[in-house]
Amino acid sequence: MIRLKELRLKTGRTQADVAAELGTNQQTYARWENGKSNPPHAMLGKMAELFGATFDYILARELPAGNMRQRPSGRDTMRYWGDVGLRPRGGTKTIGFPVTAEQAERLRARIASGERLPDWVTFEAMNNRILAFRPKQMRRIWLVDEADEFPEDFHFSDALDTAGRPIEIYRALADWVDQEEGGEDVFSDHPKALQESALEVIEQAGFTNDPYTLGELLRNTVIHHVDGEVEAYEVNHDDLASAMFHLEHSKNVDVIELSATESSFERYHPLEDLALIEFSAIELQAAWAKERSEYEA
Repeated sequence: MIRLKELRLKTGRTQADVAAELGTNQQTYARWENGKSNPPHAMLGKMAELFGATFDYILARELPAGNMRQRPSGRDTMRYWGDVGLRPRGGTKTIGFPVTAEQAERLRARIASGERLPDWVTFEAMNNRILAFRPKQMRRIWLVDEADEFPEDFHFSDALDTAGRPIEIYRALADWVDQEEGGEDVFSDHPKALQESALEVIEQAGFTNDPYTLGELLRNTVIHHVDGEVEAYEVNHDDLASAMFHLEHSKNVDVIELSATESSFERYHPLEDLALIEFSAIELQAAWAKERSEYEA
C-alpha cells in the first residue's frame, strides 16, 4: 500500500482527514499506509472513490504492457479478464463488452454446461453496461481472453470506457452532465480526486462542450432487435427494474415495457423481437435503489 501516502499528500489530506472520510480511526489507517496491515476489500472501494484511482494503482501493481483496458481490482477475479463478444443474428458485427474473470466464468457456466440454454442470459460488463441477451438469437458468442487476438469482425461497445477507473466515476460523470444542463449541482459532492478524474475523462473523450451526448452514452438503454434494428433512449426507472426482473425470473412474459423518460406514450416490446438489451448500469442501479426505498417505505 505504498501509494496511499502518495495519494494522500497529492490531495492535501492528513492521515486523520483520510481516516475520517473512510470511517475508520487514524491508527488503523496509519498501519495500512505504512504497510503493517492490509485494508479489507470493501475499504479498497472507498479508497478508489476517495482518491479517484484504480485498485491496481493503490496496491502498487504493475499493469501488463500495452493493456489499455485494465480494470480496478481488489482480487484477481475482479480484474479485467477479456471481452464477451455478442453478434445478434440480424447484426453485422460482433460487439465486445469488457468483463472480469468472475463474470466470464459465470457466463461460461451458463452457456457451456451441456444443459438446455435459458431464454435469456444476463451479465455485468465493466463499461457501465448490464447485458441481457437471447442465446438462440446470437449468431455467435465469443469469450476472448485479453491475451488472445480479437476476431476480425470484433468491435468494442460504443459505451464510454473509463479504462481502469472505479465504477463510481460513471455516477460522477452523470452528475456533471446534470450540472452542465442546468440541474442541481451534486457533482461537487463527490470527493475532489474523483471530480478531477471525471473531468480528465470528459476532456480526453471530447465532451467538454457536449454534455448532451455524454449524457446519452451514460443513461441510454440500447435495444437490438432480431432483424438488426438498433434503438437507444433513456428508459423510465420503473420499466428498467421491471424488465430486468422479468428477463431474469419470469418464464411466462411475452412483452416488456420500456417507455422513454421524455415521452408521454407507452412503449412495449414483444420479447420474440428482441435479441440483446444493453442496460445502463448506473440507471438500472438507480431503478433498483428506488424500488427498494419504496418497498421499505
